[in-house]
Amino acid sequence: MVQPLRLFLFLGMAFCVGCGTLSGPSGQASLGDQAQTSSSSQSVRWLEGELPQSTQSSESYDVPVIKPLDTLNVEVFETPDLSGEYQVGPAGNIRFPLIGRFEAAGYTSQEFSARLEAALAADYLQNPHLNVKHVPVETNLETIAVDGEVRDPDIYKVSAGTTLQQAIAQAGGATTYADLKRVVIFRQIDGRKAAATYNLKKIRSGLHTDPILYGNDVILVENSGTKRSRDEILKSLPLFVLFGL
Repeated sequence: MVQPLRLFLFLGMAFCVGCGTLSGPSGQASLGDQAQTSSSSQSVRWLEGELPQSTQSSESYDVPVIKPLDTLNVEVFETPDLSGEYQVGPAGNIRFPLIGRFEAAGYTSQEFSARLEAALAADYLQNPHLNVKHVPVETNLETIAVDGEVRDPDIYKVSAGTTLQQAIAQAGGATTYADLKRVVIFRQIDGRKAAATYNLKKIRSGLHTDPILYGNDVILVENSGTKRSRDEILKSLPLFVLFGL
């Protein structure tokens, strides 16, 4: 169930540095251009392209490789009988339906997903599509917030290497009103607030990289019926964020 007050408090703690109000240049961010920043030291920097790594997170976010005893949450779309939680054995393999023993250790979750898709496509399924969540046997979870046009906006605990697509899936997926071309990630960079807009449609199609999230990131999925400026997006955030309360 959505818990608005808890979500607002997290948003405030994640982005309030001092008591300055947020402001930003108008216009919609697009991918592929050089980063631009606003002149005010208290403003949100709207970046054109990828957000850099967070300087506030407690974890190093090199994409982890799968190791023995880790857990893999595998979702095979439209094939629930194959979806489930699989533990990597001491030898580095999992036991997967139809395929049997399948090597997992030493690969990232994305590499493993691509290999498993290829194996299923070779003999069993037509155009399989997988989502693999890697849960290390020992992990320090970080906190993110997912808000806007998702089915379950809330605060979530995520492990190292969680991507934008995975976070939105964890929040129940985008609603039918979501503008998948305008998904904003807010992040603290060197003590300042920064934001960039991502095109989830192009990420899903493989045209853009699925960005890795960091602790205290806030994801905002925009509504397809509104075309808001950056100032309007900031004004839609809770007062806890705007005034540092």
